Amino acid sequence: MKNTILQDEKKILLNFINLPIPVIIKDNAIDFKYDLMECYEELFNSSHSLIDGHLINKKDIFCIFDNDFNILLNFIANKYDLRTFCDCSCQVIEIIKKYSI
Repeated sequence: MKNTILQDEKKILLNFINLPIPVIIKDNAIDFKYDLMECYEELFNSSHSLIDGHLINKKDIFCIFDNDFNILLNFIANKYDLRTFCDCSCQVIEIIKKYSI
């Protein structure tokens, strides 16, 4: 099923895709119920799918819709000075929610 995302949403997705992966995420350095790199990959792959015009199936979402993940992003933003990455991640999550079936 195809979709058409807004240009502003596309810019946010592209911005996220082009952000460097923080070491704390890459190294899975925080004890969390999900592997942080898997959560990042879910955001990254979903972003590409939306840009390519595909809807996201909620059944394919592993961790990013979990409220604890949003809480963790806020914690990481504050403790590790990664506000830009975490804010962009939260924006991407909202866009994915908008276009998920």
